[in-house]
Amino acid sequence: SHHIGFSTEDCLTAYVMGDAHFGMLAHQDETQVDDFDSEIAYRVMQGAVDYLVHSSPPTKQALFVNVGDAVHTDNSSNRTRRSGAELDVDSRYYRIIKVFVWAMIHGIQRMLEKHEELTVINAAGNHDPDTTHWIQLALSMYFDNEPRVDIRVDPASYHFYRFEKVLLGVTHGDGAKMDDLPQIMAHLQAEDWGQTLHRHWLTGHIHHKVLKEYNGCKVESFNTLAPSDAWHAKSGYFAAREMYSLIFNGDHGVVARNICPVGLSHS
Repeated sequence: SHHIGFSTEDCLTAYVMGDAHFGMLAHQDETQVDDFDSEIAYRVMQGAVDYLVHSSPPTKQALFVNVGDAVHTDNSSNRTRRSGAELDVDSRYYRIIKVFVWAMIHGIQRMLEKHEELTVINAAGNHDPDTTHWIQLALSMYFDNEPRVDIRVDPASYHFYRFEKVLLGVTHGDGAKMDDLPQIMAHLQAEDWGQTLHRHWLTGHIHHKVLKEYNGCKVESFNTLAPSDAWHAKSGYFAAREMYSLIFNGDHGVVARNICPVGLSHS
């Protein structure tokens, strides 16, 4: 008789939060989808984290990934830095960042109830390239005396996490094209690439669920928890709203995934 040769305790749970867009304002009348503001963003994210932590196995190690664009605006000008696009923003910048940081703290605390060790990676998006730096700093200072949490403080565009024979990459997705990411991982992480078998990029930006398989590497983009704002609705962009956790076995790669559709987290 064949038995499964691992226990889920020895796996890694990776919680992946797609572009959360805290501070984005949307009116249902205008977009024909859901209302959205900072309070709703907080409730939706908390509900999704609660659901995913509850449904994930009690692995010793966990990873919490924010793929970028967690905050909708980078400052109080309410425009994106690169294109200068005008943003629909809910209230004041200070209030948005306060709500977001507390949402992250509560999410981290919830994950610590289930997992012994947690690493937190916040990638910078095109909406929050500067904001992400202080998100990293604020969280690292808050959890400074908590040895079970490693908040990555790193200004680079590409983040990496090694778990046994699994190598994970995290980037927002507004820089290099999906097709180029495997080569970038092999270049920047040559030693870890050589020692691993399951290599997997976690990205966002396009707001849609896409999984591409390349030689020796998968590249996955994740959905957002936010609905379309007026610009996206007018342009005809409507994405499914979901948050995921992926369970990685150290030898075999992804063995399970849990999905929280936004309706489950916001009921």
